Amino acid sequence: MFNKISLSLAIALAIGTSSYAQIADSTVAANSPKKTQTILGSLKPKVNTIGLYVSSEFQYLGAAGAYAAATGGSGMLLINERLGLGVAGYSARNFTPTALNNSGLRMQYAYGGGQIEYTFAPHRLLHVSVPLLIGAGSARVDSTNSLSGSGRGRDRDDWNRVSGNQNSFFVLQPGLRLETNVFRFAKLFVGANYRAVMGTSNVAYTSGGVSSTVSNNQLSGLSFNAGVKLGLFDYSLRKK
Repeated sequence: MFNKISLSLAIALAIGTSSYAQIADSTVAANSPKKTQTILGSLKPKVNTIGLYVSSEFQYLGAAGAYAAATGGSGMLLINERLGLGVAGYSARNFTPTALNNSGLRMQYAYGGGQIEYTFAPHRLLHVSVPLLIGAGSARVDSTNSLSGSGRGRDRDDWNRVSGNQNSFFVLQPGLRLETNVFRFAKLFVGANYRAVMGTSNVAYTSGGVSSTVSNNQLSGLSFNAGVKLGLFDYSLRKK
């Protein structure tokens, strides 16, 4: 009989203790401040490595019905070996735009701006990167006489009015590159991009007394590129 009473008391005590613990936990949870959940907070991005690199680049640039050699480059901050943020710029000088249908004309072309780039699987020997340049540029059409200096006897303002007119524009240029790791501090790449020119009036010029224009569509075009990246791509921020 005594054993039954003792067992009953032990069970009752256990049930009571459990109930009290649950009530206490509920009270603490109710009194605790609630933390707001956010999308960015749940992602918890971590920066494990950073890098810096510069690139030198050659472009075969298409504009106004012709292709011309253009040079340029970029400087980029690299986060986790994948996300690049920086600037880039390119220029092509004294090429003949066949769409103007006049061998006595030359075009000067330059553009640049901010660039963002994402690299897929950067540790592989061959990998792909996707750059996007957003910026501005300018183009000018000149006569070959102005380039050779035969117009020196004229008033400078008058000569500029006759030979050409420079105009500025906005540029959006997405691209695709195939890269290879040469060694830790160098990469080679080849690729292509499309340059979309927008948001400006046409580039005007005068030839043979006749005024004409180069449209935004003619200033846009496909380009092919190749270059080298030099820098430190994977400096670790983790404590060793």
